[in-house]
Amino acid sequence: MTQETQILKPSRLRNALYLLLSLLFVAGGMILVPEEGLVGWISMGFFGLVSLIFAIQLLPGASVLTLTAEGFEIKSLFRARFTHWEEVKAFQVGYVGMNKRVVFDYVETYQKKESGRKLAKAMGGHEGGLPDNYGGMSAEALSDLMNTWKSQGNGF
Repeated sequence: MTQETQILKPSRLRNALYLLLSLLFVAGGMILVPEEGLVGWISMGFFGLVSLIFAIQLLPGASVLTLTAEGFEIKSLFRARFTHWEEVKAFQVGYVGMNKRVVFDYVETYQKKESGRKLAKAMGGHEGGLPDNYGGMSAEALSDLMNTWKSQGNGF
């Protein structure tokens, strides 16, 4: 099987539902303003920002996982970060909060973003992770896919 690039996108339906839920909380904050004042304004502000993030994630090209022979690129909110396959030990399934996600640790020789990696490891047990399961895949299926790409390396 020869494949040079595979592009995976997050579920638009899930992001749209989260946007709708956030907007409902904004509306709830609006209802609270006359009675609770500050609590309503804080609710509107916080969930307004959350709504903005989910709205941006719905834009084409805002969020994507690209797999190539050299490595993988995670793009979220239009910001991209590329990681070479050889920089990662292996991919596995773990929890980020209450969500099952693909997580990983970097090889010992990897020197970048050391303080961020230490913080992530202290908080969640792993140095890195994918922000989504992309296209409705299970975390297990995505982990297997990532490990397959990693094992194939430049020969995929």
